[in-house]
Amino acid sequence: MRTTQRPGSNLIISCLPLILALALSGFFASPTFAQDPPKPIIQTLPVGGPSSGLTFDGENIWVVLPIEGSVNKLRDSDGVLLDIVYLDVGLTVATFDGANIWVANGSNNTGNVTKLRASDGEILGTFRVGRVPNYILFDGANIWTSNLVDRTLTKLRASDGTLLGTFAIPDARGIAFDGENIWVANDYQNTVTKVLASDGSILDVVRVGNYPTNVAFDGVNIWVGASGNKVTKLLARNGRFEGQFIVDDGPGAMVSDGSNIWVTCSKHDTLAKLRIRDGSVAAVYHLHKGVFNIIFDGSSVWTTNSGADKVTKISPPR
Repeated sequence: MRTTQRPGSNLIISCLPLILALALSGFFASPTFAQDPPKPIIQTLPVGGPSSGLTFDGENIWVVLPIEGSVNKLRDSDGVLLDIVYLDVGLTVATFDGANIWVANGSNNTGNVTKLRASDGEILGTFRVGRVPNYILFDGANIWTSNLVDRTLTKLRASDGTLLGTFAIPDARGIAFDGENIWVANDYQNTVTKVLASDGSILDVVRVGNYPTNVAFDGVNIWVGASGNKVTKLLARNGRFEGQFIVDDGPGAMVSDGSNIWVTCSKHDTLAKLRIRDGSVAAVYHLHKGVFNIIFDGSSVWTTNSGADKVTKISPPR
């Protein structure tokens, strides 16, 4: 009897070794798992004493040490100490005006700011502001301080320190600049005040959470940290409420990196990273004792750790 093969059967038989090899290789191959995203690089650097304020001059980090009465200049890339400028005890915060470092001093219930040349730390002048300046910023032309005891804002011309105005703001604490206006946290008023930077006139007062102490601007929105565990998001254009978000207890200083808001939380010394678009928590970092102030240098986030005599640098993964 003649047996008739189905068309293509010889091809199937000849390919059996290859089919078997492919099947076995798939069976014994290592399974593929989703990998965790790379973690940021966290460095802790000693600064020789409790620290309060921080500012960045484009190349270096300046750290305010209130008990030592000094400002330490650290190289941003590796944290190496480059210089120490001694001023007076009671220093609080600092800001950079493009060429100079301005350091606020609230010791002995007085108030002044000292102007240092960033290139070499040379003291260029000391200027009076309100009593106990506890926050400071540069608006592109002028230096502003909020003064705790006087309950005022002070405006100085950055070029020569000339006093341009003193404005009564109840319970003035943290301040932020949105390109046209100064936003002020009013802790015992449970509000933030929007002040026109050109003349100091009050444009709006917006109610937020209890005892707000800090504000930050992300390019579009104002973020407000209040007592408890909440931060509030307001549209800077008109003060409209955009949301309230949960963080750890004691939200304090905040900074934007363009995509996220970083919030220091004092009760447990944590740092929360919130996505600007929806306020969701992207990460939480546990840092050393005394998390207080924060800056962004264009790549990394720096915080003070006053209880540990250190600063912390959080950088993107390499």
